[in-house]
Amino acid sequence: MSSPWHLARCLLAALLFICLAASALAAAPVAMITDLKGRAQLASPAPGKPLAILAELPAGAEIVLEPGTDLTMVYIGSGHEFRVTGTGRISIGPQLPVFSGQGRLASSTSLLSSIGGRLNTDGGRVVQGALVMRGAGERLRQIAPRQKTIDERPAFQWVLPDALRGVAFELRDDVQVLAAAEVAGDSYTLPAGVTLVPGKTYTWRISPLPGEGTGQLTSSFMPAMPDERQRMHQIRPDRGASFSDQVLYALVLEQAGFAGEAMSQWRALSEARPQDASLRARWAR
Repeated sequence: MSSPWHLARCLLAALLFICLAASALAAAPVAMITDLKGRAQLASPAPGKPLAILAELPAGAEIVLEPGTDLTMVYIGSGHEFRVTGTGRISIGPQLPVFSGQGRLASSTSLLSSIGGRLNTDGGRVVQGALVMRGAGERLRQIAPRQKTIDERPAFQWVLPDALRGVAFELRDDVQVLAAAEVAGDSYTLPAGVTLVPGKTYTWRISPLPGEGTGQLTSSFMPAMPDERQRMHQIRPDRGASFSDQVLYALVLEQAGFAGEAMSQWRALSEARPQDASLRARWAR
């Protein structure tokens, strides 16, 4: 028979588990900042913490906007977008924010709500091999394609450090080499005679030219099936789309497995907002 002390300890452990689970649930993000011009910081939790694009906001969070700030957030579950301009305080509710201060709160639909999707904010990281190059500087990185690709004839893209004149490129399927070339630059287009099959896996490699370094980078990808390719083309933001929708599109690309296109999108976004550390980090990872 269990002693009273043993039962008390079991009850205490159960209560602690329930409290921790409730705390984790309460802290789950309900919204994400998708555009920010000016300065905003948390009042709670983590008072004084500066906010940036891609910051996730739990229900109950309080935000302080400095004068002239323009902030856009999207609720992760519904895709509803809220834009706040001015100075004051934003309270993050479970389904919508409440703004108090001098300015304006406007709501609209976002790219996310238009496709009826839920945003998964826990993006995975792609681990690449290491290269040893002569001289210091930016590392050689593969950008696209990776995992899946929307385009039937994708452009192969990489970051070329100043220390390198070019790379040796190779594309192969599970049987043979389909294309190989020494490329002076940071991109490569397949010859007209090379056709890629949707749903089939391909591997491409790049390595420094002889005398400029050792090692190689390898990525695999699969051209999307026609129906999926059509869906992704339909939701691609127009040239004049809001910055918020462009951020959401990058996240949707990640979620759908189009890692290369997502990385190209993050690169463009970080170049458009070079002062935003979160976008720089997303592109650099």
